[in-house]
Order: sequence, then C-alpha cells, then structure tokens
Amino acid sequence: MKCALEYAFNATSHILKQVGQGFGQNGQPSQINAFILQIWSIRFQLMMSLKMHNQLVEEMLAFDELDAPDLYFQYKDPNKLGSMIPFAMRLIHAEILRFTPFPWKAIARIKKLEGDVERIIYDIKVPGHIDDWKKRLDTVKTLHSKVLYNIGEYEKSMDVMENIRRNSENEEKAELSRAMLRMAIFAGDERAATKYLDESAKFPCDRLLLHKCYRTMFHGAYPHAQAYNAMAILHLYTGNVRQAIGTLAERLEIICTPMQTNLKTLSELGLPVKYDEILKAIKAQAT
Repeated sequence: MKCALEYAFNATSHILKQVGQGFGQNGQPSQINAFILQIWSIRFQLMMSLKMHNQLVEEMLAFDELDAPDLYFQYKDPNKLGSMIPFAMRLIHAEILRFTPFPWKAIARIKKLEGDVERIIYDIKVPGHIDDWKKRLDTVKTLHSKVLYNIGEYEKSMDVMENIRRNSENEEKAELSRAMLRMAIFAGDERAATKYLDESAKFPCDRLLLHKCYRTMFHGAYPHAQAYNAMAILHLYTGNVRQAIGTLAERLEIICTPMQTNLKTLSELGLPVKYDEILKAIKAQAT
C-alpha cells in the first residue's frame, strides 16, 4: 500500500513540474488554477499519509494563509466568486502546524476554519447544501479534537468529541463512542473508559471486541504485566529462553502484532519450542 502511495506522490511531482511548479521550479513561469490546486491537495494528502511532515510543512509555506488574490476565481473571471482551494487542502493546512515547534498554532487555524464553515452554513439558503456543509463542520470539529489529543490536551479533546457525539445519528454515535473508548484507554481514564464501553455496547457491531484487558487494565494488571516483562527480559539475558517465553505467555491476555513478533523470535531462539503452540496457549488464556 505504501508503495502505491509513493508512486502516486511521484506522479504529482511530475505533473507539477510540467506546469512549472513544485520542487526546484522557483522562477519558472506558471499560473495557478482549480485543476492545479486539486493536484496540490492530492499531493498534500499523500504526504500526510506517508508521514512526510517536514516536507509538507515546507511546501505548504508557499500558500501562506490560503488568501492570495490568485487563489480566487474572480482573479481571472469577474463572473465567478469564491476560493479555488479544495476543502481537503484547508483541513491539512489547519492541521500541519502541529508538526512544527508551535503546535498550538494549529488550534488557532482550526478554530478559524470552524468559524468560516459556521458562517457559510448561516448564509446558505439551499437545504441540500446546508447538509453538506454541516458534515464539513463535523469534520473540522473532529480534527479539532484529534489535534488537541495529539498535543496532550486529553480532556479538551474529549469535550469536543462528546459535543459531536451528542448531536450525531446512531451509526455515527456508535463510531464516535468507540473512538472515545480507545482515547480513554490510552489516556488511562478509567471513568471515561467505563462510560464509553457501556455506550459502545448499546450498538451491535461485530468489530467491537471486548477483551479481558478492558476489565483489568485499570486494576493493577498493567504494572503487574510490566514486572513480568522485566522478568522475561532477565531470563533472556541469562540464557533461559524457554523461561522467558513461558513468563510472557503466562501473563499475556491480548496479543498485539509487536508481541507476536517478539514471541516468534524467542521461540526460534529457544528451539524446539514451537511458536504455534505458544500462540494457541495464549489465545486459550484470552478467552
């Protein structure tokens, strides 16, 4: 998948070069239009997915605050009004500052974008268009919560998300409840985790897997598991590979991909211990 994204990113470089824009094209004659801005928007989305954050920040600088005269339709045609900037590009423009030394500036941009969308909703007279812009507003609010969470403002993030969840339809409310459950678990917020676990259980979904860890992670299990991990490492460094595997398998309640990799490596070191047997034993414990 990453390879496909890289190919697509390289394609945007080629297209932009053909019109005199992009890396190394300073001073080349070029004009901006709606099509080229769509290419830039796609490029920025690909860079975000590929985690090319530093380069994305650098390339986004050329667009400043997305308010240059040639970014508006009326710059070329007085009969057309409005900005040519795609909405997806505005979202990335708002978020990207969280990857700079001044992440709080991303919040200022997001709040401005949120206010702009709210004004558009207030001014729109066509019902169908209002629905579309209300969805965009929810997207901006979700981005607001995401950035707050990523810069360490967990409680503010949850407040924003709860406001969205409260005003959502059942299907969206279910997805948001599960997202907030994961956020609470990662933050170690037992009360919120319990609340959103109960909320999530109201909506039937095969993807919602309730593991033992949801019930035990706030009651001493995690520090206890850390002690067992330390014991396993001690066994490994003293040459007791079988004991290291046994120690991990004894306490592991939910299998994650990195742990599977570690157990497989350990099992190979400790032949004739079989990885499949270890995995089967752990799965039996987790049920």
